[in-house]
Amino acid sequence: MRRKTAVARLILHVVMELAGRYGRGRISGMLAGLRKPEILEADLDRHPAFVRWQTWATARFLRFIGALEKAGCIDKTDSKYPCIDINQSGTRSA
Repeated sequence: MRRKTAVARLILHVVMELAGRYGRGRISGMLAGLRKPEILEADLDRHPAFVRWQTWATARFLRFIGALEKAGCIDKTDSKYPCIDINQSGTRSA
């Protein structure tokens, strides 16, 4: 249970820091330590959370992000691309 709470808080902090600029795929890829061009070009490999939970697959982070969306902590932005951002509920939980 503590690990799940730590991961949820990590995701919320990362989403808050990135301020709605990226979507679920890039954020989960960054946390999993993927070295895909879109992650490297955005300098997400320099973020302190990059490879934080290296043993986790991207799909596992995507499930967590989906659960945080369902819990009302993360919202999709109205941008051209499907980005996510933290909301008031998520800020309180972070």
